[in-house]
Amino acid sequence: MANNCWNWVSFTGDKKTLNKLENKFKKYDKTNWFTEFGDIVLDKKPREYKGQHFDFYYKYGTKWWEFDIQRDDDDCLVIMGDSAWSPPLELTFKISRKYKLCVHHEFEEGGCDFAGKHIYENGEIIEKNDMTYQEYRYIENQDGFWDDVQMYIDETDSWEEFIENIDKEVINIMEKENTLKDLKNEYKKAKEKPVQQN
Repeated sequence: MANNCWNWVSFTGDKKTLNKLENKFKKYDKTNWFTEFGDIVLDKKPREYKGQHFDFYYKYGTKWWEFDIQRDDDDCLVIMGDSAWSPPLELTFKISRKYKLCVHHEFEEGGCDFAGKHIYENGEIIEKNDMTYQEYRYIENQDGFWDDVQMYIDETDSWEEFIENIDKEVINIMEKENTLKDLKNEYKKAKEKPVQQN
């Protein structure tokens, strides 16, 4: 079973271009292979997709992407959902180049402990920030990070055991921000709660 990598991608540009791209994304269910889908999105010639080497199916960064399409306004198209093991970064980068769009791609995968935020504009890399899963949660999703902290608290019996579950990069950031004490207070407060018995 593949580890799911969550992706949130916004494409920003003119309405006509985004309409064309949205129509291409709507063809996903008509393809058998992610490489085939990527080729369709990028207007490449069809090729033989069956029986290829393993790497062929990851040409655009992943083997599949189960996504939802969201379009709230004319100049922004949002695609979000799980991909297999890794994010489709190669595809979103090439879409930026082909369609002359600004692409903001965020991804997170807790099982393999990676995440990141990449921004492309007209095929140029504007920002490429790769990090650990916890670091991403701490920086980009504080509520999610503190939910994870609560889970670690529940699963551990001592501060020493608990702190081993927290990424070293996060600890470094918290030390610089002088917020490590908040983490310790959260742990202490949770452990002082009386256990309810049925």
